[in-house]
Amino acid sequence: MSTAPKVIYIAGSGRSGSTLLSLLLSQHPQIANFGQIRDVFLARSNNAICSCGEGLASCTIWGPVLDQQPKESRRLGLLPQKTIVNAYLSAFANTGATVCVDSSKSVDLCRALQAAPEVNLYCLNLIRDPRAVAVSWSKVLGSSDLLRKRCHNWVGRQKRIEQMGARARAKFLPLRYEDFVRDAVSSVAMIHTWAGVAPDASTFESPSVARISWQDQHLFAPANEAVLKARATSVRIAEATAWKDPEAAQVRALATEICFPFAKRYGYRLDSSP
Repeated sequence: MSTAPKVIYIAGSGRSGSTLLSLLLSQHPQIANFGQIRDVFLARSNNAICSCGEGLASCTIWGPVLDQQPKESRRLGLLPQKTIVNAYLSAFANTGATVCVDSSKSVDLCRALQAAPEVNLYCLNLIRDPRAVAVSWSKVLGSSDLLRKRCHNWVGRQKRIEQMGARARAKFLPLRYEDFVRDAVSSVAMIHTWAGVAPDASTFESPSVARISWQDQHLFAPANEAVLKARATSVRIAEATAWKDPEAAQVRALATEICFPFAKRYGYRLDSSP
């Protein structure tokens, strides 16, 4: 359907900069930010507050979505496709936007959208060096076993995302986190153009600093809770490099063992490690 609402779906793994990217993209007047819509029913169960300041049930975007499934408490990707599509269409109806950006990252949810003619899906595969992803996860996970699973998950996700990309090449865009933060202005413009809206760089004060308006943002936990708490109106865009510190060597070694040589297909090299 040519009139179907467009969804820029950020696929990939957590800890890859998807929240920052979604905020930058949605400063465009035609783009709404759905955050991690996959968790909307779970977030209601946890009494989450939308970044607009309202409880989810009272939010102009999420209230109508929740009304459709008043007792549901599962992730959206586990629900029937009709329920998934209705959630997106309902949220869209109250934005006034022509495009939304969704940083859910769930492969199952992305596949459901890809199969839905009611939605015009643009899949953005945001990739980050798996060693950096693992070190970031290690700060919040309390188990080496869980961290090992996350590393295997990084590889598994990328394989499944590539399969989706092979079926929809024109609407599939790979982007490395490292390239995004190195030139955020060009990256945002490229994504805007790819999704069919005029590039808008007005949010950037410089190549590495951007203003963030929260007026039309509707994010909720468990999207990056540090970002939601800070609600910064000015952000500096630079690659996070703490993962290269000596004390993270053991975690990097674990990620290397599991994720390489597969990660080399995205340009990551072991000789680029600290």
